[in-house]
Amino acid sequence: MRRASAALGFLFLSACGGGGGGSPTSPAVVPPAATPRPSGWPAGTTIQLVDGDTGRPVAGTFVVAGATVQAGAPLGAAVAEGATVDITIPGFLARQTLVRTGETQLLLWPDSSAMPADYTRALVYTSVRASPGVLEVLSPMRRLPTRTRTVAVVPSAAIQGDPEAMDAHRAAVDALNAALAPLGLSFRLGGTGDLSIPTRVDPSAGSCVDRSTRAFTSLSLSNAEVVWAEITYCGTAISSTEGTVAHELGHAFGLWHSLDPSDMMYPFARSSRAVGPTAREALTMSLMRARRPGTQWPDNDRQSAAAAAVLVETVVD
Repeated sequence: MRRASAALGFLFLSACGGGGGGSPTSPAVVPPAATPRPSGWPAGTTIQLVDGDTGRPVAGTFVVAGATVQAGAPLGAAVAEGATVDITIPGFLARQTLVRTGETQLLLWPDSSAMPADYTRALVYTSVRASPGVLEVLSPMRRLPTRTRTVAVVPSAAIQGDPEAMDAHRAAVDALNAALAPLGLSFRLGGTGDLSIPTRVDPSAGSCVDRSTRAFTSLSLSNAEVVWAEITYCGTAISSTEGTVAHELGHAFGLWHSLDPSDMMYPFARSSRAVGPTAREALTMSLMRARRPGTQWPDNDRQSAAAAAVLVETVVD
C-alpha cells in the first residue's frame, strides 16, 4: 500500500509540473464566489395566492408588513424575511403567516359550503368538544411529518392470529391508501416503514375502564409532529371492525373528530360512517401536509415553531 501511495503522489506532482525542470506551474483557477441568494421577497417578486382545493390562482389583495399587495403583480419594493403577512379573501380561512425566502405561492384553506370553517376547526384543531360544563378546547395542528412516506401498521401476535381482525386491518389500510395516494403517503400491513404503529387488544388498559370506550390512540409529538403512535382496542370484536381501525389510524395521522356522521373520523360507530377518508377528509389531510405543524386556528403559522417540543397525547373513542 505504501508503494502505491508513493507512486500516485509522484504522478500527481508530475502532472502538476511540480517535478523540477518542467514548465512553470499554472496559476490555480479560483471559481467565482456564489452570489448570495436574497432573503425575503426581493423587489419584482410575484406572489401568488392559490386555492388549496383546486390549485388555481386566487385574485385579490393581501397585507404585507402593513402595506397592501396585489396578488400576481410584481412587488415594487423588497420585503424582509419574517415580515407579517395577513390574507383575508372571501371563501377561505383568514391566513396569518410570515415572509419566508422562496415561498412565493401562498396556499389558502377553503371556507365554503362544502368545507365550512366549523368542519375544519373540529377535525384539525378541536381536542375537546364543548358540552355541558365543558368548554371547547382548541389545540395547535399536529400531523405526521412530511418526511414520513410509509407507515407500517403492526398488529400484535394475538391480532395476527385472528383472521377477522387481520381482514379488518387490511381493509382499513387499503381504504387509506386509495384516498391518500396523491399525498405520496402509503400504509402497509406489517413490515417496516418510516413510522411503525403497533396495534393491540387490551381490555384492562386504563382508558378502557370506561365501558363506552371502544379504542384509543396514544401519540408522542415532537414540535407538533407525530413521531410515535400505538392503537389499543378495548375488545377483540372491536379490533375486527375495519371502520374503527381506519378511524384510529386517522388519529395517528393527526386528525381529531369530524362533525359529519358519514366521515371516517365521526366519533361514534355508525353504519353511515365511512371506512376510509371521505373526499373532504382527504382534502383536509392534504392541506395539513402543506401546513407547518403547530399552526394555530384558523390558519396562523407565525408561532408554529413555538409548539411544545415533546408531548404525549391519548385520543379516546
